[in-house]
Amino acid sequence: MPGWRTVIILFLISIIQHSFLALLAPKWPLELPLLVTLLYALRWGEGKGAKLGAFFGLLEDLYLGRYVGLHVVGYVAAGLAAGWAGRRFFRENLVIFMGLIFALTFFHQIVSYLLLYVFGFPADLLAVLSQIAWPRALVHALLAPFLYQPVVAIPLEKKARLQYLG
Repeated sequence: MPGWRTVIILFLISIIQHSFLALLAPKWPLELPLLVTLLYALRWGEGKGAKLGAFFGLLEDLYLGRYVGLHVVGYVAAGLAAGWAGRRFFRENLVIFMGLIFALTFFHQIVSYLLLYVFGFPADLLAVLSQIAWPRALVHALLAPFLYQPVVAIPLEKKARLQYLG
């Protein structure tokens, strides 16, 4: 069970995305909650990545409002894929790490597009991939090495306290 400090940190990440970053760089295709989910899942695995993705997806759905559940599914899929990739690839190599973030962001964008398509949202796949997915994946790949250490230090779960019985 996450503590209040963790919930506040995660909530602040979403607020930074939708207020500060939206004003500072409105043309940047950065999706900070997705990047945090991917980085955390690469380090800590599918389970924690899916939990964090569900939390961020729910916040995104509540904020954007129209298709409730769309972001939850997309973020959970991204967290599961990142946790799976983190166990199978050598993420300590910078090129592989940045390639993973690029591919996982691209994967998330395709899943999101397919979910929107199922809901009847009219969008051209080629336009979405070339104008949204590719630039976002590139920005995430370039920022990931700088955000990795702060993100994996987020305490998602309370640490068990060991008692010395002597």
